[in-house]
Amino acid sequence: MKIINLKLQQKTNFAIVRKYVLSLLFLLTAATVAGQKKSIVNLIKSQSSTGIKLNGKDVVKVYQGTFKQDYSTLTSDSAYFYIQDNAVDAFGHVDINQGDTLNIYADKLNYNGNTKIAILTDNVRMVDKDATLTTNHLNYNTATRIGVYTDGGKLVNKDNTLLSKNGWYFAFTRDSYFRYNVSLTTPDALVKTDTMRYNTKSKISYFYGPTNIYSTKGEKDKDTLYTENGSVQYHYRASLFRKKKLLPYGDQIIKGR
Repeated sequence: MKIINLKLQQKTNFAIVRKYVLSLLFLLTAATVAGQKKSIVNLIKSQSSTGIKLNGKDVVKVYQGTFKQDYSTLTSDSAYFYIQDNAVDAFGHVDINQGDTLNIYADKLNYNGNTKIAILTDNVRMVDKDATLTTNHLNYNTATRIGVYTDGGKLVNKDNTLLSKNGWYFAFTRDSYFRYNVSLTTPDALVKTDTMRYNTKSKISYFYGPTNIYSTKGEKDKDTLYTENGSVQYHYRASLFRKKKLLPYGDQIIKGR
């Protein structure tokens, strides 16, 4: 049996999430820079490739190409390969693959091999194990494996669905941070808040600031819990919530005070 405490506070604690995000960014970036050497984007294979001039630059126009840099592989229907700039603009069925579990799909990509920053647009879908993130614009660092969106996105993790305006996804730790108009839908509950952290492995969500948790069981007298700081684990199942009461659901107990 698990006990989860929901603790009422007076102010939104976005500063806590900001601290977590900045700390993770610092640690991952420092570790990456320490062990990173300048690497080159290579064209491994293609159906066809032609050297052309584009905006005064020597460019290789590639069809059905496969590019590789470090542990990242990029494929697309077509691409412009800027060899001198160590960069690629890719179009159609774009796929960035990192290992056996992480793939990012999009319609368009601008990739800078020097900064390791990939800007993906239109129908973006990041798949990492049992989590899928969708948005229309994603900035992704292939070295730190951090993805950021600022214009709306959705994360689906098995039976849990999260929506927000802004989001950060850390593939190494499987932590996600959400900001503005955040909602988490589970089979039994709806959580609405402004700031949330969620781990796709543990299925634990942490909310900071005014949060409403609604039970979605049944049509009458839906129970609601209001809190300003807390965490809930959905490893078993999210079920019934009641304001300021201790009640069991599944293998968990929620405690409000």
